[in-house]
Amino acid sequence: MTDMYSLDSKTHNQLVTLCYQDLSVLKKLDSRSYHKALRVVEEGKISREVPLYYQSYNLKDKKYAKDKLVTPQLLITFLHLAEVDKLPKDSLNWVKQKVDTQTLYNAYSVTGKAEDKSTSAANYAIAMMIGNAVHDDQLYDAAKKVLLSMQVTDKKSEIYGSFGDSKTKQVYSFNELNALVALNQ
Repeated sequence: MTDMYSLDSKTHNQLVTLCYQDLSVLKKLDSRSYHKALRVVEEGKISREVPLYYQSYNLKDKKYAKDKLVTPQLLITFLHLAEVDKLPKDSLNWVKQKVDTQTLYNAYSVTGKAEDKSTSAANYAIAMMIGNAVHDDQLYDAAKKVLLSMQVTDKKSEIYGSFGDSKTKQVYSFNELNALVALNQ
């Protein structure tokens, strides 16, 4: 459950990053670990009004970090919950609303306010995966439409076919890999 284990000192840190809790894998491997991880993730939901999840939990302090919410991490937490049928409807509706309005920004505060109004292909790719996991064709299709609109379609471009920035020619592997996974489900 924790983020790091040292083979040298045989100790682990006290931080649990919620998106690292791959609940479907834990469920298959170890019921006890699955239930512990699920409890930490589910209790990390901020509120009904803000149906998002804190980024991490400190086991020692028994507190969730109040840091800004990095959207890809947040969406991966949603995805892991969806894969075990535990994603709350209000959280799913939040994703759907953000995809429908194309406002799935890169970071939010714990109050739900956008902190970084840029966006990325990975956000929409992960939203597609969530749609697939919950069998919501409307979410899947809407996220796919936005994702494909981000693809470089200029055949003369050095980054043709990628989800990079055609002006700067910057391409990020996280965006590319998530897009490939989402489009090949």
